[in-house]
Amino acid sequence: MGEEFFTNADNNLIGGTTPGARNIISGNGRCGIEFPASASGNTVQGNFVGLAADGITVRSNASVGVLFGAFTTGTVIGGDDAADGTIDGIVNARNYISGNALGIAAGGPGFGGVTVQGNYIGTDTTGTLARGNTGGGIGVGVSSIVGGTTAGAAISSPATPLPASTSPTQAWCLLEATISERRRTASAR
Repeated sequence: MGEEFFTNADNNLIGGTTPGARNIISGNGRCGIEFPASASGNTVQGNFVGLAADGITVRSNASVGVLFGAFTTGTVIGGDDAADGTIDGIVNARNYISGNALGIAAGGPGFGGVTVQGNYIGTDTTGTLARGNTGGGIGVGVSSIVGGTTAGAAISSPATPLPASTSPTQAWCLLEATISERRRTASAR
C-alpha cells in the first residue's frame, strides 16, 4: 500500500490541467488526499484518485478519495471548461475519483466551503463504466458549490450529469443511486 497525500499547508495545487501534471493517487491504506483542519486555498485538478494509470482499473484508497477537515475554506476540486484558460469543450481540470470507500468528504465545524466541479465520480475516464465509491460519492457541508452553470461544471457519474442546481446532499444520493443502479443492471445480465 502507498502513502496518502497529506498536507497541512495552504494554497497548494495538487495536479494541474495538463496530462503531465496528473497524479495517480491510488492504493493507499487510508485516504488518497487529506487536508486536515484549517487548510485553505487548495486546488485539486486532473488527478486519478482510486484508479490505476490506465483510468479504468480500480485501485482503491481504503478510506476517502479526497478528505477535508473542519475549518477548511476556499478549496477547489476540479473545475469547469475555462479552468485551464481555454474554453474548448475539454475539462482538463477534471479529477476521476472512483473506487474508494467514499469519493469526496468535507465538513465539520467552521467549514467554509469547497467548490466541486467538472469531476467524474464513480466512473472510469470515459464516463461510461461504473467504478463506484462504495460508501458514497460526494458529501460536503453547507456553503459548498457542487456543479455549476458554466460549461463543463456538471458533476458526472456514469453517463448521468447532475443538474447544476443540485445540493450537496442531493448530489451524494443521486451519484450513488445511479452507480448502484448500474451495478444491479450489470449483475443482472
